Amino acid sequence: KSGTKAERLRNLALDLLQKGEDKKSVREILKSEGAAPAEYGRAIDWAASKLGIVWDKPVKSSTPGE
Repeated sequence: KSGTKAERLRNLALDLLQKGEDKKSVREILKSEGAAPAEYGRAIDWAASKLGIVWDKPVKSSTPGE
């Protein structure tokens, strides 16, 4: 176990996004690691910005057929 919980969550989010997991999957996995909403939100945002990923809108609002 190296680093703080926040660092571990960020690194995990980064790894998952690089493997092609979507935002919702990453959120569920981080939640299962014991992350609170604020923690996994920050971790996912950090990882996405590192990878240059831009989400136009929240995952929930995607329309069918996209």
